[in-house]
Amino acid sequence: MKKILFKSGIALLLLAALTGCKKKFQEEEQAESGPQITVNSYSQTAIMGGKVNFSVAISDSKFALSTLKAALLFDETPVDNITIRTKEAGTYTGTLQVPFLANVPDGTATLLLVAENVGRGKTTINKNVAVSRPVFEYLTLTDDSGHDYRMDHGEGFNYAVTGDFPSEVKATITTAPVGDNDTTFTFGFKSGAIVLGGADPIPFSNGIAGNYTISFNTFTFEGAPFTRLAVNGADAVMIDGDNYAAVVSLTQNGEVKIEGYAPGFKDWIIDPDFLEATAVDGTYKFLAMDGLYRFNIGIADKFFKVEAMSSATEYGKLSADCSGTLWLIGGDCYGKPVIWSYSWNPERGGLCFAQISPKVHQLTFVAGVQLKTNAIDIKVFGQKSWGIEFGGANTTDSKLITIGASDGNIRLAEDVKLDMGGIYRLTVDLNGAVVSDNKITGAVVHFEKVGQQEVEAPKVIVNGVELTQLSLTDYSGVVNFEKDGAITVSGIDDIASYYFDPDYLYFEGGSAKFAPASGLYTVNILGGIKDIRFKRMKDADNEATIAEHGLWLMGWGVASPSMEHAQFGFTPGAAYCMAEIADHVYKFSGQASNGEHDTTPGTRFRNDYLSFKYFGQDGWGAEKGKMFGTDATVKLSDRAAALLKDAGNIELADGIQLETGATYILTIDLSVSGVETIDFYKQ
Repeated sequence: MKKILFKSGIALLLLAALTGCKKKFQEEEQAESGPQITVNSYSQTAIMGGKVNFSVAISDSKFALSTLKAALLFDETPVDNITIRTKEAGTYTGTLQVPFLANVPDGTATLLLVAENVGRGKTTINKNVAVSRPVFEYLTLTDDSGHDYRMDHGEGFNYAVTGDFPSEVKATITTAPVGDNDTTFTFGFKSGAIVLGGADPIPFSNGIAGNYTISFNTFTFEGAPFTRLAVNGADAVMIDGDNYAAVVSLTQNGEVKIEGYAPGFKDWIIDPDFLEATAVDGTYKFLAMDGLYRFNIGIADKFFKVEAMSSATEYGKLSADCSGTLWLIGGDCYGKPVIWSYSWNPERGGLCFAQISPKVHQLTFVAGVQLKTNAIDIKVFGQKSWGIEFGGANTTDSKLITIGASDGNIRLAEDVKLDMGGIYRLTVDLNGAVVSDNKITGAVVHFEKVGQQEVEAPKVIVNGVELTQLSLTDYSGVVNFEKDGAITVSGIDDIASYYFDPDYLYFEGGSAKFAPASGLYTVNILGGIKDIRFKRMKDADNEATIAEHGLWLMGWGVASPSMEHAQFGFTPGAAYCMAEIADHVYKFSGQASNGEHDTTPGTRFRNDYLSFKYFGQDGWGAEKGKMFGTDATVKLSDRAAALLKDAGNIELADGIQLETGATYILTIDLSVSGVETIDFYKQ
C-alpha cells in the first residue's frame, strides 16, 4: 500500500458503482453545490483486520439531504463501502472493515466520504488512515484432535513451533488477541493455499514422523513444511493436503519415478492398466501408449490416478478419426481405487481409459471393490464431459454385459452377478468405429473375468435381517421398520462415523429410532461415503410409487450425505426417497453448503443453486403438478415463495442465496386432493 491520491475520474467510477444506474433528471432543480460536511472524528490509524470508525455532521441550507457514502481505498481500489440514508441534518456515524491481506505492506489508505443531496449536489472529503499489519505476541496451532501448540514470534512476521509431530498434521492457526477489541484471526486452507478464514485444516506434512518445525508467516501467509513430490523430475503441485498432480510426458514401457514421499509406496494400490511395479520402490513401468499425462498422487487413498492430457491444462479427448482418449462416466457403481459416489458427474467421476495400442482402450476393476457386483450402469465418452458418447450401434462379444440399443449404456446382462473379488477387464476396440453427430458407433466391447483376489467383509445385520453385500463397503436389504421403533445394526465397527439421515433417524435414550411412517424399506449402508439411505418399498422386490406413499426427489443442488459426494441429479433409478412424516406429507432437510464441492456431512442443499423436482416413482412418470394422474395446483407457501420459485423445476428465487451452514426444511404436502403444497424455510 502507498499513499493514495484519489483522482476525480476514479471518484466518479466509485460513485457510479456505489449508486447504481440513475434515471435522467429533466425537470428537477439541480444543485450547484453539495451538502456541508464536518468531520467530527475518524480513525486516523487502523490495523489490518480491524475497523475504521467515523462521525460526521451533515447539513444543507437549500436542498433536502439524500445519502452519505463512505469507502475505504487501498491504492485507489475500494476494499469496503457503506451507504447511509441522511433524511435530515445531523450527526452520522459508520464503520468500515480493514481487510487483512497477504503481501500488502504498511501504508496509507484513504477514507472517502461523499455526501449527496436530492438535487444531486455532492461534497467529497478524503482523510488519510495509517494502516499497519498487526504483530501478534504468539499464534496457536490447533490440530484436528484439538491439541494446541504455541507458535512463538521470531523475526519480522515469522512464527514457529518445534516438537514431535506425526508425518501429517492437519491444523488451523489462530492469532493471539490484538487491538482494542482483542480481535483474533484464524487461518485455514482453501484451493491449495493457506487463507484467512479457510474452512479446511492446513495439511502440514513432513513425510516422516519425528521432531520437526511447523512455521507460518503472517505477511505472506506461507507455511511449512509441505511434502514436495516429483514425477520423473517434474514437481507435483499440491491440490490439497492429500492430493498432488504433475503433467508429464510418458512413454510406453518407459520408467515412471516418484520421489519425495519418505514413507514410500510399498503398500499403495497400483492401477494395472497404467503401471507395473518394479523392484525399486516408487519406480514403475508405464503400460499405456506414449503421450502427455496428468499423474495424480493421492496420499490419503494411496493411489496413482493417471489421466491422458491434450495439453498441460486440457484433458485428452477423442478425435473424429477415433484416435485419442476415451473416458468412462456412470452411476454410483464404479471407481478407483474404490467405488465412488459421483453419479453421472463427469468432472468428479470421469475415469480415463488406458490406451494400450492404437484405438484399443481398457479399464480393469476388482468386483466388489471398484465395480458393484449386482448392477452397473456406465457409458463410454470421448471426453471428460458431455459431448461425444457411445451410441446404440456398438457390439459386445461378452455374455456378461449388454449395450443399450437406445442409450448406449453398458449394463450387466439379465441375471448376471459378478464374483466378489473377481478381476474384470473392460476393453473398447475402436478399430472400425466412426464418430458421427457426436455418437460413437461400430465399436467392439469386450468384458471378461481375468483373475480373482481375496475380498473379506463381515456380515451386516439390521433389525435381524442380514443384508446383501454389494461391494467391499456397501450393503443392502429390505427391512420392515416401525415408526419410532428402535434400529439395531451389527457388523460395522465404525457405524458411529456414518451420516444419519435426520429425516429417517433420530436418537432417544442412546438408541437410534425410525422417524417416518411404518412400512417396508430398503436400507442401503454405503461405507464408501459413510451414508445410510432408505427407500420405501411396495413389496420385497418393488419400490413404492406415490400410490404406496413413495415420493422421490431428483435434481441438482440437492444431495446426501454432502454436496461434494452425492448430488442426486436427474438419474432414474438413483432418486432420493423422501421421508413420509404424516399421511402424504414428505420431508427433506439439511444444511446449506458452501458451494458445489462442500464435503461437510449434512450439506444437502447447495447454497447458490437449486434445480430439482419431485416424482411419484424412482424415475420418469408422475411428477410435480401431476402426482395423482391429473393436473393439480402447485402452491408455494409464503415462506417458501420468499426463497424459491416454480420454474418447472424448483429453483432459488431471483437474487436469493441460502445462508451457508443454516438448516433448511423442505416439505411436500400432497394430503389435499388436487393441491400440491411446497413449504421451505430456514429452521
